[in-house]
Amino acid sequence: MSRLGLFILVNLIGGIFVLGGYFLGITSDPSMKTKLWGNLPESWQGFYFISIIMSSIGYLAFFYNIVFKKNVGGVLTNRLILLCVIFLFSASLWMPLTIKVIESNNGFFWILTQVSLWVTAFAAIVITALLLKSPHRPKNRSYRLAMWGMAYLSFHCLVLDAILWTNYFY
Repeated sequence: MSRLGLFILVNLIGGIFVLGGYFLGITSDPSMKTKLWGNLPESWQGFYFISIIMSSIGYLAFFYNIVFKKNVGGVLTNRLILLCVIFLFSASLWMPLTIKVIESNNGFFWILTQVSLWVTAFAAIVITALLLKSPHRPKNRSYRLAMWGMAYLSFHCLVLDAILWTNYFY
């Protein structure tokens, strides 16, 4: 299988797991939707929602750039594919783990939840760095959008999820 084919497969499967986790988490118990916010101030939740949409668009811009711009900048390497696996796998874990925390109040699941958020943030940051450091990166709008999209996603995962949300959850 080509790198591009593997990249697409990783993103399709990983995307299904991430979105599936969200869907199951929110639909399994209607009260879970509010419990997942923890003690995050209600006034912040609208910003978080908008930020989640912007982060998703950022990742889609990155995906589009790699798939439809045919590896622009030479960034589609085995390292990038592995980082996408790590990013999507860890991103798919936080909601099921948080639900386990809510249901069991088990500290071990809380630690795993935090680890999943930090790993997700780290993977997003490294993907962004690969885009920024690509020796052959083009100066076109599509590539810049992919870089800015991943940079915003990195901000969201690091600051809003790994730092703020974890500090406000309990």
